[in-house]
Amino acid sequence: MPKISVVIPLYNKASFIKTSIDSVLNQTYDDFEIVIVDDGSTDKSVEVIKSNYSSEKIRIIKKENGGPSSARNRGVQESKGEWVVFLDADDMLLPFALEFFSDLIRDHSGINYFVCNYFLGFNGKAKLFSTIRHEGILRNAFFYEAVRELTERPGSSIIRREVLLQHPFNEKLRRYEDAECQYNIMREIRIYQSFVPVMICDRDASSAAFLRKDYREDFICNLVFKGKSFWEQMSLYLLALECKSGYPDQSVRYNNVYRRLDFKMVHIFLKIRFFYYRLFYSSILQKKEFDYVDLMQIKNYGRIEWLHDN
Repeated sequence: MPKISVVIPLYNKASFIKTSIDSVLNQTYDDFEIVIVDDGSTDKSVEVIKSNYSSEKIRIIKKENGGPSSARNRGVQESKGEWVVFLDADDMLLPFALEFFSDLIRDHSGINYFVCNYFLGFNGKAKLFSTIRHEGILRNAFFYEAVRELTERPGSSIIRREVLLQHPFNEKLRRYEDAECQYNIMREIRIYQSFVPVMICDRDASSAAFLRKDYREDFICNLVFKGKSFWEQMSLYLLALECKSGYPDQSVRYNNVYRRLDFKMVHIFLKIRFFYYRLFYSSILQKKEFDYVDLMQIKNYGRIEWLHDN
């Protein structure tokens, strides 16, 4: 049985899926499987896979369209690994990603959830998502989420399979469904975060950023504040602000939240903090992490190169 299962939900990504699969097959680590869940694709996504690969590491699970939550849940159920990495069908792992995850697991045996940094890709360029060099266990993960220093996204994290079986994705949601699942898990287990980037998120190919026609399918229209800690509420407040701009008719449900002075004050502080950090930290210390680099330069970036350069 493989140690790591890479679960790739697939829906109409014929132009991108090969790049994603290649990024997994080209890993410096070998003890893994790839579970591709075809969520009722209507293009030639599956044909691209079958015509290009014969590896025994790849399994294709076909199902009727049910959305990304349904596809991820099915992938976890079908997976054989002890650990699961989700990878969107238009994103890429860096070559050392699975090896780095395996080393983190070995060195921190009591942790069931590891989060790493990643690159954001735009128009052939890429930059680090986070320039915060925080390495270690997050004592209050919701604080780091609220201050935008938690770098979790599909492909940048690895979670023990049994945790995901206990906390499945909400299949009624099709946008920010990963955030809801993440929050449910964060309330119960510790997270270890590393500054090292392990993947590239291709924003040019992403469709998850689009608003839903049915607002009920978006997590930001289903936020529950009651009974949550302050920093989880603060994280939800920031999502509620997105609802205000994206779904103004639905945002009235959060009017009491928008009026809270403590949330407003913290939000202002976070804006000032971010501005100060970008203005002074980057200019005084001349941090290269703020710069965009050519995407081709990092697609094959090795772990030794990263550690040497940083």
